[in-house]
Amino acid sequence: MRPLSLQHLCRPEAVVFDLHNTLMFGHDRLGPEQDYASTYRQLDGGRLPSELVDEVVCAVVADRWAWNEPGLLPPMEQVAARVLRRMGLQGEEAARIAEVVALHEVGVLPQASRQLLHTLRRHTRLALVSNIWSDSRLWHDHFDRCGVSQLFEVVVFSSELGCDKPDPRIFLEALDQLDIVASECLFVGDDPVADIDGAGRLGFRTALVGPRPVATHRPDYQRSTLAELLPPEGDRHGGR
Repeated sequence: MRPLSLQHLCRPEAVVFDLHNTLMFGHDRLGPEQDYASTYRQLDGGRLPSELVDEVVCAVVADRWAWNEPGLLPPMEQVAARVLRRMGLQGEEAARIAEVVALHEVGVLPQASRQLLHTLRRHTRLALVSNIWSDSRLWHDHFDRCGVSQLFEVVVFSSELGCDKPDPRIFLEALDQLDIVASECLFVGDDPVADIDGAGRLGFRTALVGPRPVATHRPDYQRSTLAELLPPEGDRHGGR
């Protein structure tokens, strides 16, 4: 497989990143072992008992995983309201339950990811295309705190568009906002199906990061770490 750096990639017009397990880690803490009640108690006004909170959130997560209409993804608050009604509880708690899910879904951008984005932005345009369940506010807030919001020219979250990768619509939305064609972009992600197949079938050049097996659409590049995206050391301070 060819070496992976912007020099070898001839400096694509844009690098489009996946988020979870590519740039952001510690996300999707959504298993049954989680203490959702503790998170719920940090929110104002909640009246559900702790054991019921855990039961409700686990049911919401299960319902969302079971959703089988990929082109019609429901807002998380709507999923929560449906679960609450099914359990005979007040739908007014739906917003708080959705916030609990979001707080457990969002992760952290480590310093290495932040540094990489700052370095790459000196050489190319950057965009983000990510599958998330919840409202994107917590993610944007985290980007602001990390000082990377201004680095992304385009950010497309599946929860805002109503479809998940590998649905072509989410990739096409990013291309439309960037006003370029797929062949001018490199898509970087960790998922062989959602990222590599999804982007590759539309004509993106693709880079698979991590040890996962190659998908149907063979990536143009496969490397173990994001650091290999960086241009050569002597070229890191130059412009595009």
